[in-house]
Amino acid sequence: MDGDMMPAPKKSNWGSLFRSEDMVLLGLYFDRAAAEQTVHELGRIGLVELIDLNPHYSPFQRTFAADVKRCEEMQRRLRFLYQQVEGLDGVFVPDGEEYSRETLQVVRLDDLDSHLGQLEANLNQMNVQEEALHLQMNERIEHKYVLEICATFFSDVPRSGATFDLGESRTMLNFITGVVQREKLPAFERLLFRATKGNCHLKFNDLLKPVIDPHTGESMDKAVFVVFFSGETVRTKITKICNAFGANLYPFPFSHNSQMTMYNECRARLNDLENVTITTRRQKVETLSEIAAKLPLWSEKVFCEKAVYHTLNLLNFDTSQKLFVGEGWCPKNRVDDVRLALDRAVRRANAQVPSMVEERKPSSRETPPTYYRINKFTEIFQTIVESYGVAQYHEVNPAPFLITSFPFLFGVMFGDVGHGIIMAAFAFLMILFEKRLQYSKNEMVQNLYKGRYIIFLMGVFSIFTGFIYNEFFAIPLDIFGSRWKYTSESNMACGIDNCDVPSEVLPPLHPYPLGFDPIWKGSQNSLLFFNSYKMKFSIVIGVSQMVLGICLSCVNAKFFREPIDIW
Repeated sequence: MDGDMMPAPKKSNWGSLFRSEDMVLLGLYFDRAAAEQTVHELGRIGLVELIDLNPHYSPFQRTFAADVKRCEEMQRRLRFLYQQVEGLDGVFVPDGEEYSRETLQVVRLDDLDSHLGQLEANLNQMNVQEEALHLQMNERIEHKYVLEICATFFSDVPRSGATFDLGESRTMLNFITGVVQREKLPAFERLLFRATKGNCHLKFNDLLKPVIDPHTGESMDKAVFVVFFSGETVRTKITKICNAFGANLYPFPFSHNSQMTMYNECRARLNDLENVTITTRRQKVETLSEIAAKLPLWSEKVFCEKAVYHTLNLLNFDTSQKLFVGEGWCPKNRVDDVRLALDRAVRRANAQVPSMVEERKPSSRETPPTYYRINKFTEIFQTIVESYGVAQYHEVNPAPFLITSFPFLFGVMFGDVGHGIIMAAFAFLMILFEKRLQYSKNEMVQNLYKGRYIIFLMGVFSIFTGFIYNEFFAIPLDIFGSRWKYTSESNMACGIDNCDVPSEVLPPLHPYPLGFDPIWKGSQNSLLFFNSYKMKFSIVIGVSQMVLGICLSCVNAKFFREPIDIW
């Protein structure tokens, strides 16, 4: 049906939760000097949905594309800072809070941009220096192990004072020492034997604890080895094989005195590197501690500025009048709030030209957006409804019916008094401390916080249906006493007040006051009885839901004057 021929719907007299509020199309005019403050105020009240007046321009052709790109680059730097803080023990980012407009105005975007760039460069330099220190320290640790273990292959350890001399004038035997990964050692030994045709001898000793590889930074089980050989040709082959297996080669002197000198130098250098590493780490912790305290404020500032520039890209700029022109939808009963917001923005920006708001008549092809006035209690139910689809303008909103039906259906499935008490108590604590949990960075806590009211209702309905099912942690409750009893005259129970002839198996005259009689849990046909009840109850609930949907469709058809939609 053509949009011009559609009958106009009747005026909505229902509340904004049952049907969306009446919307009006506004034209906004404000000075360029007050543009940023105006967008901030409109965003704060959250009552205007602006229309994109530049649909034919790509994001890169918009007026404030460069500013948006700069904000995205600042967000990338902030993410880098967050990663640096989270990767450091003992430094935490405080939970965010709702910063006032005055607090955000203190931080200038240009100064923040240059400051973030400087912080990123400094931290990158610190990271490079820290990686170089760790590389050198891990190399010195492996070299120390080589000096200690290889000395035992010839004599005692260097510190024992034993003499060792293999000068070239006394022997033609050479050797290469190093460290190789333990799991590669068998293949390493076989290849050495085949490549040198048996003209080498390999000795090795496993390290007692894993060491960090200098090049990969991974903790590995390694072994110290020494390869004895003769001739430069064999040396070249062995060196290539060591490089292929990722072995780290380290010098080992011939004479005992040289060994002791190198060992002492290695230990001294290792101590120096440890001290420098501790100092560098302390400086990094101090720097990141100062940064962590300001990260939430900086992130909020950049996020708000990026949102402002995105919004300004939706507007037109009148170069002749130096005014921004915008269009947007607003609830009809909140237009005065929009005017007040624009006036506040003009005063904050000290602009000379006042802002203007005019109501426009939308064309018949323009469909107003759907707006529901919600609060912290109804927000989660509206979110569940809109996850399936958003109602059209002035259509019946299913959310009010969901407030009771969703928790009740959960209670039908989950019904247990004990589990319901735990769930309701947990949700009640979240409601009690909701101000503390509001800005939590934990994703799971945030999800539970958003659903605190629906979780509470699900717990309450679970308690109710738990009494109906007569279950407390899957154990039946005998609060009022069973109304059935077993006798020796019959295999089936009869009512305690109607058991004159037990063989007739008559039901009790006064049944159990609340829910199922606890005797059903111990009966032989309990499973058959409960399954039959739940199946029939499910059919009743399903049919009730379908009838409710049909009724709402009838209400919509009557409201939009489209009776054919009923059928």
